[in-house]
Amino acid sequence: MSNSWANSDADFRAQKDALRAQIAAARARMTPLERSLASGLLQEQLLRALQERYAAEPTGGRVLASYLARPDEPDCGASLLVSEGFRVLVPVLSGAPVVAGRRVPCWSWLRLGDAMAPGLHGIPEAVGADRAGVDSVANFGGPETLPASAVAAAQVVIVPGLAGGRDGSRLGTGGGWYDEALGFRDPAAEVWLLLFDGEVFDSVPSEPHDVPVTRIFTPSGRIVIEM
Repeated sequence: MSNSWANSDADFRAQKDALRAQIAAARARMTPLERSLASGLLQEQLLRALQERYAAEPTGGRVLASYLARPDEPDCGASLLVSEGFRVLVPVLSGAPVVAGRRVPCWSWLRLGDAMAPGLHGIPEAVGADRAGVDSVANFGGPETLPASAVAAAQVVIVPGLAGGRDGSRLGTGGGWYDEALGFRDPAAEVWLLLFDGEVFDSVPSEPHDVPVTRIFTPSGRIVIEM
């Protein structure tokens, strides 16, 4: 699907909002079964790709960061990845400090058996984790909240979005959390985007601060972005 985007700021913002509304409406029309089947196909592809990506890494070095999906989002199966031996960082939003009106990115290690409950904006978070302290990345077995810099340990960062472009552009929900969080990643880390079918375009509206993705996964297949 090809696109051209307006140059003026007002038209640009309007196009982003219109595309967000279009994708959100399409996702709302999906049944729970359709979402579950699509997410299952995504998880199979994702696991294979991660196993290939980390084939040379010792088990303790297989570190990645991932989102925890809301009901209307593609579910990457973060707990499944933990069960497969990956060390998975997930966002912490509830209780995270706010500076200049923006929530500071924080992380925690996902553990097998962690219970989930809706947090800020309905985004799932691990229940019962101690959010009071900031620990070092080395203590990956504990429930402590980690600082924004923790994501630098991840070789792959799996991000959510509403749409993506074959040129590496990504359209998020507009909150800017991931754009800020990705600023702390290892420059060599890959950024992988999970989408449903019909959400990939030649390009999507993006701005200079938007971090490009290196791969896009849909239930129908994966796209490796040539940067």
